Amino acid sequence: MRATIKYRIQIEEGIKRTQKNFEDEVRSILTDKRSWPINFIQDQDNYDFVINLSKAKTITNICNFKGLSCSDSLKKQIYINNYRWINGSKPSKHNIKDYRRYAIQHEVFHQLGFGHSQPVKGEKVAISVQQTISIGEAKKNCWPLPWEIEWVNKKWNQN
Repeated sequence: MRATIKYRIQIEEGIKRTQKNFEDEVRSILTDKRSWPINFIQDQDNYDFVINLSKAKTITNICNFKGLSCSDSLKKQIYINNYRWINGSKPSKHNIKDYRRYAIQHEVFHQLGFGHSQPVKGEKVAISVQQTISIGEAKKNCWPLPWEIEWVNKKWNQN
C-alpha cells in the first residue's frame, strides 16, 4: 500500500507566476507514474511539507545556497529557485521541462529523508545527484532510478 503525503504550494510575493500554473506543473510531476511511489495530494490547509517557489536571494538567505534550490526537512520546507525554474541549468543538460521534473523530485527526495549521491560515468544520473551543479560523465535523467524507488518503498510503503 502506498503512503499518502500532503503538500502545500506557496509562491513568494513578487514572483510573476500564477499559483495555479505552478500547482499544475508540480502536481503533474508528482503524480506521474515515473515519479516517487507515494500518493501525493495537494492540500493548502493540512499538509506534511510546503513547496515554495522562491527568489534566489531568499534561498541564499535561508539555506545559504547560491543559485540552487534547497530543502529544509526540519522546517518541512522546499524552496524551488524561481530563476532556475524559468531558465534551468546548463550543467544538468536538461531541457526546461525535464529540469523542472528533476528539481521537484530531487527536493522531495530530501523531504522523504534521503541525501545526495554521486554521478556514475556512463550510467543514467540519479535524482539524488545535485544535477544543477554537474552530472559529470553520466547520462541525463529526470526520473527516479530503480534503486531510488526501492529506497523510498522500503522507508514509506511498508505493509
